[in-house]
Amino acid sequence: MASGQAFMAMHWGQEYISGQGQQGQALAGVNGLTVPTFCPKSKQPELKHAAVNISAAKLPWRLLAVAWLPESEALAARESLKSLMSGFAFASCVPFGREPHEKGLVGVLFRAASAEPASRELIRRIEALLGLDGVDLMRYDDKARGQHRAMRLERTPDGLKLDGFMLTGDISAEAWIRPLLQDELPADAYGRALLSPGAKPPVATAPKGKQVCTCFDVSETAIVKTLVDCQGDTDARLSQLQGALKCGTNCGSCIPALRKLVTLHPAVAPAS
Repeated sequence: MASGQAFMAMHWGQEYISGQGQQGQALAGVNGLTVPTFCPKSKQPELKHAAVNISAAKLPWRLLAVAWLPESEALAARESLKSLMSGFAFASCVPFGREPHEKGLVGVLFRAASAEPASRELIRRIEALLGLDGVDLMRYDDKARGQHRAMRLERTPDGLKLDGFMLTGDISAEAWIRPLLQDELPADAYGRALLSPGAKPPVATAPKGKQVCTCFDVSETAIVKTLVDCQGDTDARLSQLQGALKCGTNCGSCIPALRKLVTLHPAVAPAS
């Protein structure tokens, strides 16, 4: 972008991002920045650019709540969370995850910021909507500093997995906690360390690796590991790789990258 320009995604209306103005009025999301003239049929604005004035928002208190929910509950939770967004100076509520999820889950991410800590009642309402209000959660509370953390774990055949959490006040731990949930990584080694503050993870974790296949969320690390057991020429190994991980079997846009990885990582000769 040229100097003096700013960019913001167009389709973030009041359903996904909102908050309060300086006088406490509810805001309309990005649509409030566009010119009012629009097409009567498509509802597209006449112009998708506008002059803006940008200043830093002094909103030191933060909230982040993230959870996997059954598909049948996720939309209802988002609709209910939307009604709470105007209670903050800034708030956003967006879905995440792959469709379809093998367990029929949909991710919901709620983020908010304000000058002062939110009331405990409001925090409890958000927790309840995301299933973070049970008695079997790990919790930490420091009311004097506006700090609160809650972690919900699920026991699976592969070990403990984090499937919901809330951070308020200092949310810098998002740097390692959010990937732990979104990538559905094992959480057995963390224990109560999940309640630790700060951006540095308390337990060393192996990075998932760069995403190669967007459709099926397949990382370069997983591809290289699988290629060790793929035999034959380039086409044969690519076919075996696709059969094992499904990468490149949907839109096909990652096939050139897959072929390059097949070439860069030759087959390992089987032991005689």
